[in-house]
Amino acid sequence: MMKNELEYLLQTDLIDTVENKWGNETWTIVDKRFHEENTYGCFSCAFIPWDEIHVSLGKYSFDFYTEQSKPDYWVSKKDGEEYIEYEYFMDFDSVKPLIIHRDFFDIKPARIEVLEEFRLFHNLYYDDKSNKYIKIIEGGEEIDAIIINDGEIKVKTKLIIEFISIKNTCFVMCCDNGRYSHESISNYSSDQCDFEVKADNLIYARYIRDDVYSSHGYIAFSRLLAKKVIYPVSVKKAISFFIKKEKNYQDFIIGESTTGEVIKHTCNPDLLANFFGANNDAPHYLTPVFFRRDVLSRYYSEPEKYTIEDGNLVCGSLWSMYIDNNHEKYVIVYLGDLGKFLSESEQSYWKSFNISPDGKMSNTNYDRSIRAQFSSPLQADLIFKQNFEKFNTDWKLKFNWHLFKPLSDGDSYLFTHLRIPVNESQAEFDYQVLTLIKILIDSLNEEAMNSYIVLSEGEKIRGIKKFDAFLRVQEISDDQVSNVIGFFRNLQELRSSSVGHRKSKNYQKISKVFGIDVKPRSSVFTTILNEANQCLSCLEHILRE
Repeated sequence: MMKNELEYLLQTDLIDTVENKWGNETWTIVDKRFHEENTYGCFSCAFIPWDEIHVSLGKYSFDFYTEQSKPDYWVSKKDGEEYIEYEYFMDFDSVKPLIIHRDFFDIKPARIEVLEEFRLFHNLYYDDKSNKYIKIIEGGEEIDAIIINDGEIKVKTKLIIEFISIKNTCFVMCCDNGRYSHESISNYSSDQCDFEVKADNLIYARYIRDDVYSSHGYIAFSRLLAKKVIYPVSVKKAISFFIKKEKNYQDFIIGESTTGEVIKHTCNPDLLANFFGANNDAPHYLTPVFFRRDVLSRYYSEPEKYTIEDGNLVCGSLWSMYIDNNHEKYVIVYLGDLGKFLSESEQSYWKSFNISPDGKMSNTNYDRSIRAQFSSPLQADLIFKQNFEKFNTDWKLKFNWHLFKPLSDGDSYLFTHLRIPVNESQAEFDYQVLTLIKILIDSLNEEAMNSYIVLSEGEKIRGIKKFDAFLRVQEISDDQVSNVIGFFRNLQELRSSSVGHRKSKNYQKISKVFGIDVKPRSSVFTTILNEANQCLSCLEHILRE
């Protein structure tokens, strides 16, 4: 028999996995089933109480069968009276399988489920698109907790150990693995082929036999039965899993010396001065820290998790932080807020965008945070969002239909994404132009306009031309109509000649209209947003009549 064929039958690779890898790697395979021509296997696992571990390690057979993992009851008689007995898991109430295979008699698709107690303990979210469970940790970071692939399920080992340590129970993994070979074992003794190992945390047995029943020409067969226990850690260490670790704080640039050297200071709020006399020699909690605007790119790219509002950055219900996004060039945050609201990983991310102070915070942020006064936004994107939402709401109240139809669920993120470009790249500029067009031109409620427009027989109009005809019959001046329609047509031409298609000859013409060739793209889009705000102002005249 060839060496590699013998090792295959001896299952040395799987024995090494049982002895050295089960429970010691980042991921643990907790359920696996396969059946091929020359091999088969079944891996399973369960939580077993301490007082039953000696029973489990006294036998090679599985302690449970996940197909039977369901509640059960039966009727018994005692002293002539019938009574009902109930078990949460049939036949082994104290043993709780982590993975449950559910079958619906081939009428509905079979399903794999995870023990509810384990899911709730770690507050796991099931993502049906990727077929995995996710754990959301401090700061909003998502980590994979359980990954389900065809025939295999693996769990983050750390989560298993945390669970059994707090619950004070044990985790038992089992496998039954068979392999077939075309090579004879006649030249090898039974001592070479068969053996057992028993230890405090594992048992396994392997035997190899001639296979006289195989229909595929195999003449040798081996089987490995193995079982291993992962024990909980000490109480002290278990408690440490859930004690909030001391937070580390990043140093941020808060100024420059007269020789041009940057001045940094920790954002730890406890080490900063405040209005109550603390740390008088330290920088104040409200020291402004400057960042490049593209620090927000990460948050714009995940609208399902983060929301960027006028003066606020929000991560679900986990955390929020006041920001000055009304500054023309930068995003500014108070030094103490960086330490108070951001996790260590978030602080590190923000630090990579940190620059030396350049000027002062926006007047809007100063009025709101220092003077405690209401102040309207200054930046064109924030102004547009505020005006657009108010206008569309007011229009609906007056006409009982939206002039700009609400975005579909699949496109709703676009409104949140609309912004002054965070960098000067063509891609960022094009994306923002397309976003604005989707919100304005593509969302025009043409169906509702039909009842206001009189057309000649056979005449058909649509899009901006229909919008023009609609405005001509409203109480709005010709100059205002021309301003609105002119802007919409220029915006549409920008899409047609460059953004939405290959850049054509008309691009040079429309570039001059918007000043694309002579101004930074962020400034160009700011101008576009200002014109959009002016259009909303013109349209508001209709609401006043």
